[in-house]
Amino acid sequence: MVGFIENSKALQFEQLSESISHTRLDLIASTQPRSPFQLEIVSANSPSKVRTRDAFRAAATVRYDLPSNFTVAVVAFDNASASILSTAERQLLGRGEAQFITTLLSEDSAGTWSLSLIPLVATREGWSVVAERMRNVLIGVTNSFPVTVIIGYPNVPVMFDTETVLTGPAGELTVNATPGQHLISVPSIVMLTNTSRAVFEQWNNSQASPTLRLNTSSEIKLVAIYRRQHYLTVTSPFGQAKGTGWYDENAIAPFHVAPPLLIEQTVHVFTGWSGDSIDSSPASDVFMNSSKNIQASWKNLERGEQNGNLLALQTLFALSLAALLVSLIFAVMSLRSRREPMP
Repeated sequence: MVGFIENSKALQFEQLSESISHTRLDLIASTQPRSPFQLEIVSANSPSKVRTRDAFRAAATVRYDLPSNFTVAVVAFDNASASILSTAERQLLGRGEAQFITTLLSEDSAGTWSLSLIPLVATREGWSVVAERMRNVLIGVTNSFPVTVIIGYPNVPVMFDTETVLTGPAGELTVNATPGQHLISVPSIVMLTNTSRAVFEQWNNSQASPTLRLNTSSEIKLVAIYRRQHYLTVTSPFGQAKGTGWYDENAIAPFHVAPPLLIEQTVHVFTGWSGDSIDSSPASDVFMNSSKNIQASWKNLERGEQNGNLLALQTLFALSLAALLVSLIFAVMSLRSRREPMP
C-alpha cells in the first residue's frame, strides 16, 4: 500500500526523471549552471539500515529565501534506476527552514541503496530542479533483523542455532537473524559464586523450557527469567545436622540437630549455633538473603556431672524433642502454604 501511494504521488514528476539524471551528470562534470533560487537542503535524516520491503521515512530540512509564494517539492531519487520514488510538497514564502518528509519502500534484495533528495521549485514553465543543493543518502538494505536475548547476568553462554554467544556486561546479547525458525537455548543454572546461583524459571512468553524454538520474521526481544538461590551449610561435630541445601533468595530456611547425644559414655549437650545464626534452640531457621554457614556448638558433661543431672538431662531431652517437632511442623506448613495456589 505504501509503495502504491508513493508511486502515485511521484507520477506527476516522472517526466522530470530524465532531466534530473542529466542534471546530476552535468553537476559531476561541473557544467550545470546554478539555480537562481535561494534554496538548499541543509540536512537529511534517514535510517542507515533497513530490511528488505520495509517502509521508512527520509526527512530533508530545507533552508529557503524566496521573494514570493512558491510551491517547493523534495523528491527521493533512485540513482541506480534513475526514477523518482517519493515526493513531498509545501508552499513557502520569505526566509526560513522547513522539513519535507518522504516515505519510501526499500528494495527486494540486500545491498546498498543510493538515493538523492533533490529540491524542486514550481514556476510558470514547470518544475525547476535545484540539483546543486541536493543531498545524497546511502542506505543499507538487509534481509536480517535483530534478535535480543536478555538474561541479566554477564558472560553467560547462549546457544543461537549452532553458534554460542556470550552475554555482554549488561547481561544481554543481540544477533542478526533471517526469517524462519531458530533454536535459542540458555543455561538452566547460572553459577554466580560457589554458594549463589540463578535458576531458570521461564521466558517472558511464559514458555518454561530453557530451549526455545522460535519462528519469526521481525525484530524481537526475549527475556529469560531467573530466580536467585543461595546455599545453606549446616554442620555439627555430633549427630546429624539437617537443613543443608539450596534455597530461593529471601526464603526462610529451617535447620535442626537432635540433642543431647551419648557417645562413648560421654554426654554431649547442645549449647547453641554459631556462624550465621546465634539461636540457642536446636531447631531454628534463617533468612536466606545470601549464602549462610551455620555450625552447632556442644558441651561435654563429666561423669559426675552426668549422674547428678540425669533428671535435668532427661527433661532437656524431652523439651528439645518437643521444640524440634514444633519447628518441623511449622516449617512444613510454611512450605506448603507457599506452594499451594491462592484461592
